[in-house]
Amino acid sequence: MHSSPGPAPSLADHLIGLHLAALPTGALLKADDLFEEFGGLLRAPDDEGTVMRTEVEDDDRRHRLRDTGRHRRDRLRACMSGANSVRAFTALVIPVPFQTYAYQQMVAEAEAETTALPPVWWPEPEPAAMTLFLDEYVLVRPVGGHTLMARQLQYLHHLAEQGTARVLVLPGHAPVPAPGGPLYEIERPEGTLYADEDNIAVLYRVGPHAPALRACMDRYEQAALPPDESLRRLDEATTAMAQKHV
Repeated sequence: MHSSPGPAPSLADHLIGLHLAALPTGALLKADDLFEEFGGLLRAPDDEGTVMRTEVEDDDRRHRLRDTGRHRRDRLRACMSGANSVRAFTALVIPVPFQTYAYQQMVAEAEAETTALPPVWWPEPEPAAMTLFLDEYVLVRPVGGHTLMARQLQYLHHLAEQGTARVLVLPGHAPVPAPGGPLYEIERPEGTLYADEDNIAVLYRVGPHAPALRACMDRYEQAALPPDESLRRLDEATTAMAQKHV
């Protein structure tokens, strides 16, 4: 007698699986509220009213998932662990994998987001081909104050100069769409995942959404300044931001 197969893993199950796989043992043993949030994580809840909700589209397809949970940024970071490449665009705040710790704390406090996981337990993205498309206006907006922002820009300059990530600046006149928060394209071995982040949720999209979102990312790539010019703009912005706090 053959046992009947269980339900197929949902997008929520996959996301939770990535998060658990990325966390070190210490976090799994001590982060009790992480398990309480998902009822033990035996199966990721994705129904209406829970912290993770899979949204039904035409023909009962489920290709979108909205994560409003307390540890959503930890799960976003976990998606990037083991990725082949990551492309991110922002016209507002610096995206998660490119933030300094001070910048990250400032964003969390501004949004009143709490997490029980200490920084040393956060899932760390493994080395991947990282690209950040940075809207030019981000360079002059002192998020968190001039001193904190100057250090954040200096960190981006360091990443670009060391070849850890491509940091490409989009001129303000570039005719490209600007989402309300950071937009990510995460190329994983099992497929491509897109994520939109704002101050209340992370929206994940796969499947039929991919072609349009990939075309959007390609437009950012085409509109961006060359690496040398982008690095020069970033250096100028860092210097200008540092001088303003004096």
